[in-house]
Amino acid sequence: MWRPRRINFRSFSTLQVSESLADYVCRIESVLQSVIDKGDIPFAARDQLFKHRLWVGLSSPALKAQTRYQYESILDYNTLLRELRQVDGEAQRQEAASRLRPPLFLLSLTLTSRNR
Repeated sequence: MWRPRRINFRSFSTLQVSESLADYVCRIESVLQSVIDKGDIPFAARDQLFKHRLWVGLSSPALKAQTRYQYESILDYNTLLRELRQVDGEAQRQEAASRLRPPLFLLSLTLTSRNR
């Protein structure tokens, strides 16, 4: 059985702060596919390798915490990737919505001043 720790993958370490999940996935897939094409890693280990590198490279503790169960239970890389994208997209939508909403204390000040 092939073990993911035997190869040093410093060229794409982790998801960068300014990088989207989709950009990170494209980056690691291209590097890993070139390693597989060279024959350094057997094609049969592809899903395991992609899944492992994707998970290890996540830099968001929140995203890892929300998807830990999926990582441990889903064997297929593409299915895991779909789940990660769904959770990440929902987190981004919530973050964008919270930036658009004024804080509650401002709303209460506005309502109080209108009632006077």
